Amino acid sequence: MPKRNNGHPSQSYIFDTSRLLEFAYILYDTETNTKLSTYSNLIKPDNFAVGATNIHGITTEMANTGISINELFDHLESIINNFECIVSHNI
Repeated sequence: MPKRNNGHPSQSYIFDTSRLLEFAYILYDTETNTKLSTYSNLIKPDNFAVGATNIHGITTEMANTGISINELFDHLESIINNFECIVSHNI
């Protein structure tokens, strides 16, 4: 896990070892104020060991049950045109 850095954004290299372990979203209709669907999946590690399990609770064994990053991209590609607005967190 990278050490906390309060430096300049040009120092983003400190996150070079960060990896996506979980991806989730909520599809929400703002006109009717209703939740339409939810999605959540672990992302299978691709040649890296899962670290910081004590922080996020995801072990290598758990992550290995997830989908590949390419499967996630395929899923997102299939639904992305249905969104009028995308709000993200930690992306």
